[in-house]
Amino acid sequence: MAEVEGRSFAFELSLAHGLGLVGVGAPAAIRAFMIERLYAYVPGETVMVIPTLDLADLLGCRSPAALPELPLGLQPVDSLDEALDLLEMQALARALPPSQPTRPERWIPTYILIAMTSRYDLTRLQVVLELGAGYGVAGLLLGHWRPGVT
Repeated sequence: MAEVEGRSFAFELSLAHGLGLVGVGAPAAIRAFMIERLYAYVPGETVMVIPTLDLADLLGCRSPAALPELPLGLQPVDSLDEALDLLEMQALARALPPSQPTRPERWIPTYILIAMTSRYDLTRLQVVLELGAGYGVAGLLLGHWRPGVT
């Protein structure tokens, strides 16, 4: 996978107001991204936030209750609203003036939302990703995504 500053190209695109993936191979691409991030997992570097219904679909589980034990770095949440609350809180906390100078393009941890765009109202999702774009909040979305990149 192509890299920019040690991060995958898909990861970099997801930081630009979200990256939407469409087509037959889109779910497999998202699973591959998740595996790559988990394989190269450094504690506290990246947190992938995903609604449990979307995670169950991506992993081929019948329901969220059938999900296996999940590895560190993957944070399931009950709903997209809960995920957006978490991302919004992180972006707002990071927008406050830091006590020490930091490079804004390397926020640690980076929060990556993984969700399916066909299930949700996209207005709030767009606002949260735009708010978090400069603060280490990204979106990797299954489905068409006009505000970012598809």
